[in-house]
Amino acid sequence: MHHTVSCRDYAMVGFLCENGADVDAVQKGGTTDWYRKRGQRPVDIALESGDREMVRYILGTVAVIHWI
Repeated sequence: MHHTVSCRDYAMVGFLCENGADVDAVQKGGTTDWYRKRGQRPVDIALESGDREMVRYILGTVAVIHWI
């Protein structure tokens, strides 16, 4: 999910959410050679990159799935 969000792949984010991906999954990397900070969630990646549309998409997709 983290990589998909950073690539701005909306279709795959939707697919992952619909199939049970954890949108609150926390990045476990974080070593000095890792490309993403430890402790980030997918929405944090979208926020950090300034991708408001992806933030809305993630939150909207999750809201729809939980409503159903």
